[in-house]
Amino acid sequence: MNSLSNQQQIWQQQFPSLYNSGDIHLDKLIASSTLINVTAKQRIIMLGSQCSDYLLVAEGRMRVQFLTKSGREVVLYHLNSGDDCVLTTSCLFADEEFPAEAITETDMTVIAISANVFHETLQVSDTFRRFVFSTFGRRLTHVISRMESLCTTSIEHQLVSVLLTLGKKSPHIVITHQQLASEIGTVREVVSRQLKKLENNTLIELGRGKIELLDIEALGALR
Repeated sequence: MNSLSNQQQIWQQQFPSLYNSGDIHLDKLIASSTLINVTAKQRIIMLGSQCSDYLLVAEGRMRVQFLTKSGREVVLYHLNSGDDCVLTTSCLFADEEFPAEAITETDMTVIAISANVFHETLQVSDTFRRFVFSTFGRRLTHVISRMESLCTTSIEHQLVSVLLTLGKKSPHIVITHQQLASEIGTVREVVSRQLKKLENNTLIELGRGKIELLDIEALGALR
């Protein structure tokens, strides 16, 4: 019979390098952490919020996005199980407010570590320090690459790339034109025109709030 608590099991499964480190400082951090369960489609971090916790995703998926001055939503990145939030980490480092918003896309379980414990453990644990800075560096590189892609890649290529990524599990994608527009940093009307073009070429089939990928090989040639 497994004697581990649910919280310990999550740490062991999602962050084994921290759970099995043998570091007493990390043992204290894990013991003081809190599990937060959130339902889908919730804004769990608002623009201008104070970052009071270091966040790790245990289960589920969320997106971090910002709103431009023209009112356009632009997705910066997604977080899945095992990820941390680079903007939250940055805000904790600089003691700044959150510059975007985070929205759950599925039901989620998030591990929250208080800012005080986060900073204290950074000072005394080499293992935790390496984990935080390595994940921060990888996520920051990903965000920069994504912004570069949004600025230099055509709308059609970006759209096809998103469709193929979403269609990896199933060619039947449940998503709205507005959600796709946020993913690639444009407006819904532009996405609708591009999708109609792909449908006219029999590469996809459009439905209400859904898209069917009909020819994945041909779509891949457009990316």
